[in-house]
Amino acid sequence: MPRNNKRKKTAKDLFEHLRTGPFDLNRGLGQVDWDAVVEEVRQNPKAAAKQYLFDAAIFVDIDKSYCCYPLHQAVWLGAPLSVIKVIYNSYPPAVKKRLLWTEFGIGDENGHTVLHLALLNNATVELVSFLLDCWPDAIRTKNRVGDTPLQVACNHCVPLEVMSVLVEKYPEAIREENDGWRTPVD
Repeated sequence: MPRNNKRKKTAKDLFEHLRTGPFDLNRGLGQVDWDAVVEEVRQNPKAAAKQYLFDAAIFVDIDKSYCCYPLHQAVWLGAPLSVIKVIYNSYPPAVKKRLLWTEFGIGDENGHTVLHLALLNNATVELVSFLLDCWPDAIRTKNRVGDTPLQVACNHCVPLEVMSVLVEKYPEAIREENDGWRTPVD
């Protein structure tokens, strides 16, 4: 009987696929093999339910790391919506979790939601709508500095169509103040 020598991939492989970033000089500019990510999640759906520790230095010049689910990392890296859906369907609770910044081993549990990360990364209307369908209360959730998704969108000049979706879903956000007493229109 022939033996199958093909090694089954593990959750570590999913981490390896997602640990690249826009400024990762070793792997190139945003070079993520999204087909490999999808294949890995399909082979090992439990990998989407684990948190992984990523080095923030690949994005910005700071000595911090962050802990998040594959859903967060895929959104942060600008994955296609089809990939986001596969990861989400493997572990839906991740959409309600927050990115954890770690410093000296201490976690900051009031970090960004997946929606905040999407808006920081030039999200499309389709992605924002999908995330809000998955978790409607995300529209009211503030990050660690008190920013609503609309405040993040305004601070990062997202397309008007995206802002329209946010305002339509939560018009009161226009008057919401963050921890610095600023509204989205200030």
